[in-house]
Amino acid sequence: VRGSGLEFRGHQPEEEEYFEVDLLDAAGGDLRPVFPIKVSNALRYPPQVFWNADGTRLFYRDPVEAKKPTDDPKYDLVSVRLDGTDRRHLVRLPAVDDIVPSPDDEWVVFTSRDNVYVAALPGILMKEPPEVGLKEGAVPVYRLSDDAGGYVRWADRGKTITWALGNTFYRLPLQGAIDFAREQRRK
Repeated sequence: VRGSGLEFRGHQPEEEEYFEVDLLDAAGGDLRPVFPIKVSNALRYPPQVFWNADGTRLFYRDPVEAKKPTDDPKYDLVSVRLDGTDRRHLVRLPAVDDIVPSPDDEWVVFTSRDNVYVAALPGILMKEPPEVGLKEGAVPVYRLSDDAGGYVRWADRGKTITWALGNTFYRLPLQGAIDFAREQRRK
């Protein structure tokens, strides 16, 4: 992910107005532009990009244009081929800071309003991406954090979710995470 170089000119990264995803062959050569990324109001700079399971696509967060000024922000998890074509809007999420697809392309872990959630990625494409709500929606979602959390990632090849809160680091196996969330719903 490359910006215009504002930081080299004494500015902060959140002032950047342009980011682009470029690929560089491991054997060397020139950077190959793939696609631009819209800047969003998120805590993570620069925008994050992730590989899919077989290395043929890239995932990223794309802000959805609000229909009214009072609408809450929403983001689509999008995937594209390595040449920047075949954009697929997989799911629509509420305001998120972190959004990380699992290494097996089956799940997405994200943070919203300082809490950690996991949701299944639908295996089908629709005209409009299904909405993930924080409690209910078209896609089942599970809240994992008791108090708060951030900096989510996957470990153990997608079998474990990790996050942090202050100086505490959490690791929760995916199945344990779902069991925990279901137990919380019953309370």
